[in-house]
Order: sequence, then structure tokens, then C-alpha cells
Amino acid sequence: MIEKTSCSKENFKHLQTSNAAANAESAHVKNHRQSDPFFENIKKSLIEVLEEETKAIQNLVKNFPNEASILVDKILKNNGRVVFAGMGKSGIIAKKIVATFSSLGITSLFIHPADALHGDLGMIQQTDFFIGLSKRHRHRTRTNITNIIITRK
Repeated sequence: MIEKTSCSKENFKHLQTSNAAANAESAHVKNHRQSDPFFENIKKSLIEVLEEETKAIQNLVKNFPNEASILVDKILKNNGRVVFAGMGKSGIIAKKIVATFSSLGITSLFIHPADALHGDLGMIQQTDFFIGLSKRHRHRTRTNITNIIITRK
């Protein structure tokens, strides 16, 4: 419920004065930063990063892999959970994907590969869809987990 509050003339004048002071301070900071070489270097670096990211996205659009569409289709048609595994940076990325999937209502979980090989593979059910992330194309741990999962099905 929104409550209406009254504002006295003194309070209103104080708000106007505070606003004017804040705007003057903001203008001072803006003018100071525009003439500061350090600020200009930061701004230039940020723009360069955005330009590089733009090129990367444009390159992805031009070379979009068909496998991405196939993967999305399989995930959406899956009746089980989507199980992710990865070590190091790949594991961090896998955990972030699991969090994103949870936000989208896609049931998923993360299994650390070392734990998977020491008993946690029992969590994976036959209806689950497994995705192992690795920086290297053929990582021994991921290959071992995948072989065990395939054998169980």
C-alpha cells in the first residue's frame, strides 16, 4: 500500500537545495574527469574492450555453430535433469550455467568430476542429460565419467 505523506514548505525547500547542490557537485566531477588524463585513459580502455566484444559477437553471429541449436533442442526435450561437470574454470562456468538454468526453470545440477568418479555418479539418473565442460578437447576425467554414464545406460 502506498501512503501519501505531506511535505512542508521547509522540507520542500531543503530538497530543492540538496538537489541543486548535488547537481553542482555532479557537474564539477564531470568537468574534472573530462580534463583528467587518467580518466580519459580508463574511458578509452573501456571503449576498446566494448569494441573487441562487439567484434567477437559479430564473428559468432557470422559463424554460429549448428551444434548450438541441436544442443538447445536436446536440453528442452530432455525429461530428466541437465547435469554439468567441469574442473577449474570450466567448473566455475558450469556452476554459473546451472544457476542460470535454475532461474529459467530447467532442472539442473553440478557434479565435480573428482567427486563423480568417487561415488557421486549415483546421482545421475537414466533420464538425465550430461554435459561435461573442459578447456581441453579430450580430458581424461571427463572421458572416464562419460564412459561410465554411457555404460550405465
